[in-house]
Amino acid sequence: MKILAVILVSVSLAACSLPKAAGPIDWTEKHAAYFHTRLAAVVHGSELTSRKHQTYFLKSDEINAMATDRYVIFSTAVVESADPDLIDAVIAHELAHSILRHSTIKIAASVVVSAAMIAADSVMPLASTASPLVNRLAVNTFSRSQEIEADDKAIEMLTRTYQREGARHPHRQAREAVRYALEVLYRKYGDSGGNILDTHPALSFRIQRLK
Repeated sequence: MKILAVILVSVSLAACSLPKAAGPIDWTEKHAAYFHTRLAAVVHGSELTSRKHQTYFLKSDEINAMATDRYVIFSTAVVESADPDLIDAVIAHELAHSILRHSTIKIAASVVVSAAMIAADSVMPLASTASPLVNRLAVNTFSRSQEIEADDKAIEMLTRTYQREGARHPHRQAREAVRYALEVLYRKYGDSGGNILDTHPALSFRIQRLK
């Protein structure tokens, strides 16, 4: 992802104050207000209401986002898309990673693998030299399963959101929103992911399982 600038924007997910740019960000108040509204709607009633999180935005034309246990980052392309289903799905997917503490679990898995490889040195000399590759294989395999878990959690969160908003078929609407977002990525970037060293499963697989 080409990052043109880091926008120093920070909001509390618990309070969900309106995102305001402190840098050269060229979104309209309408874009910012809509994103704020959807962020607040998904957070409301979720496990995040009792946890202090920060939200940041990166100036980028790429549809992208990432999350840790304490913060979430969205590219401005997500905000500026003004696409209701895409925005809802991306917000829910990234918040799901935070709720499930995926980044902390991934770090712990990496530490365990590294320690195991160092310990293996005592019975298999030079085993630790393979640690970087083994670590990457193990952690990325784990990461791929986390993406599926985050997709499912996102559907759960959006189901609750749409139910509160009076949708007739909230679960179906949530599932379709997440699938639609994956299809947008598929059309824009192709069938990325799924290889042994990839952190994400193939987009085609993620889309198919939601049909």
